[in-house]
Amino acid sequence: MALNTLGRSHQQLESASAGKPIELVGDSAEIVALALLRQVAQVEDKSVLEIDRAWLLDTYAECLTAVRGDRATKATPAASKARRTASKSR
Repeated sequence: MALNTLGRSHQQLESASAGKPIELVGDSAEIVALALLRQVAQVEDKSVLEIDRAWLLDTYAECLTAVRGDRATKATPAASKARRTASKSR
């Protein structure tokens, strides 16, 4: 996700139905979640043909939850150590 100096994200997605680029402009949670969804699809090597409705909706919901800061994280040793270090420095 690219950010300009105003903190607004600019991302282009290719529409599966029309093949036309969709420009995402703004910094709302929904826009950032949609940009994050595209990043997740790229990292997971998902092509347009591999993405089904359930994956799309579930992953978007998870992205939106994460962007809003409400996503529960797994308690890994590294994450636990980072939280302890951050709380000690306050």
